[in-house]
Amino acid sequence: MPRRDGTDPPVVSEKVARRIMGGEGPRPVCLKRPRRRSSHRGEPSEAPADLVERDFRAGAPNRLWPTDVARSAMDGYKRRPSPVIDRFDGMVVSRRLSRSPDAAMADGMPLDAIATLAPGETPTAHSDRGCHYRRPGWIRIRGEHGLVRSMSAKGRGPDNAAAEGFLGRPRNEFLHCRDWKDVTYDEFHGRLAAYLTHYNETRTKKSPGRQSPVQYRRSLGLAARPSKKTSTPPARHTSCMIIGANGAGKTTLLETLATDAARHGSREKSVGDSVRDFAYLPQDAAFLDGVTVRQMIGLYAAMRRDGAMPYAAVLQDFRLRCLTGLEDRRFSLLSGGERQLVLTYCTLLLNRTTYLLDEPLRGVDPAHVRDMVWLIRAVMDAGRTVVMVTHHVSSISDLGNPAVVALTATGYQAGRVRDRWD
Repeated sequence: MPRRDGTDPPVVSEKVARRIMGGEGPRPVCLKRPRRRSSHRGEPSEAPADLVERDFRAGAPNRLWPTDVARSAMDGYKRRPSPVIDRFDGMVVSRRLSRSPDAAMADGMPLDAIATLAPGETPTAHSDRGCHYRRPGWIRIRGEHGLVRSMSAKGRGPDNAAAEGFLGRPRNEFLHCRDWKDVTYDEFHGRLAAYLTHYNETRTKKSPGRQSPVQYRRSLGLAARPSKKTSTPPARHTSCMIIGANGAGKTTLLETLATDAARHGSREKSVGDSVRDFAYLPQDAAFLDGVTVRQMIGLYAAMRRDGAMPYAAVLQDFRLRCLTGLEDRRFSLLSGGERQLVLTYCTLLLNRTTYLLDEPLRGVDPAHVRDMVWLIRAVMDAGRTVVMVTHHVSSISDLGNPAVVALTATGYQAGRVRDRWD
């Protein structure tokens, strides 16, 4: 044992230290450890019973509404989406996106969903035991509108598996495998809204017979009711689909419209904005040999008309979904379906008020047809006019209720989708 000198402090055993402390009365100073973070804030209110008991089946719309809040960090900000899901067919009844789980998100989300209910409908609102579902405002809203409250047991995630499982789908299909750098919160909000619109209207599911929730309800004669809350109405458009057999004159009709519009716009300056402001995508469009897709997009972007483009977020998401992996390839070496994807994207990039599209879905594989329809629907909902020749009659109903002109050998028939072709 090393020898101790006079500068070393005295060393005593624990028993000696305790005997001295017992006689003299000193108290030890104990440093408290920092308290671990806990999301549990106690019991702010009485929790209702779990009425669902992991049986998430619903025999009719607006019977069972599970909900949850997700959280993730983006490029310099956090986002918390909160949806309400109808377990009848998986439709997103309402959704809110917030930077924090505040009262505006917690109370606004059920109010948006309640606005879609018909008189007498009182669905069961099922959630976990989060504090925002036990706020006085949340409880008051449900009591005023007759919603039945149901909560999962504490610490049991499978009790709310329907809502948590839904939140995993946008995470896999929309959030992952994309570069979100420099994407602002407002841009992300717009892209998420566009994805959820696609989820409700055009994304097919196996359970309702390879149909989207909206398509499934239409097949049953059930119409998805729009929200009754005061909001900005969708922009009106006068879009038209031209259908018919081969050789009926569909392409000739579209070429005539494009030629007449160009001639009329160049002759009368007073109507230039309404007539000349159009883009035409012919059926067999050609481009310079040796030009890559990225260079082609740059050329179209240079011709883009200035002004607001309400569907810009959907257009950018379409590029990420369908054109990733094609941008460094030569356009002349692409397949027919790949060319249609690129040409449709470039045409809609021009930001015109009217688009004449000659069979943009021709040769496109089924997985990308859905993305194309989603994009064209967003352009129409933004108030732009789309005149489109197509053989994909089954996709017309996914574009809302446009006018349809059916060319025949002896003439034509015209009407609206829901009036004649439903």
